[in-house]
Amino acid sequence: MDTVKPDPHDISDVYLTRTRAAIYVKCSTKTLERLAVDGDGPPMIRLGKRRVAYAKADLDAWMRSRTFKSNAHEAATREQRS
Repeated sequence: MDTVKPDPHDISDVYLTRTRAAIYVKCSTKTLERLAVDGDGPPMIRLGKRRVAYAKADLDAWMRSRTFKSNAHEAATREQRS
């Protein structure tokens, strides 16, 4: 059985376009755009005037930071941050 070795130059599994990032975090591209404007979204890499990318590790960390045990836990966490 042949095994396929990953291409070390293929970074598509490390960095995602906004469209692929939206699919990954299960939201719309418009939501990611709004979160970026509000400063509440995941860190992004500016590739050009209109093009951004997201590191998968940053998306994972951002989602973990938005994980709560309950609504009360979320409210208490938000209150501590402000």
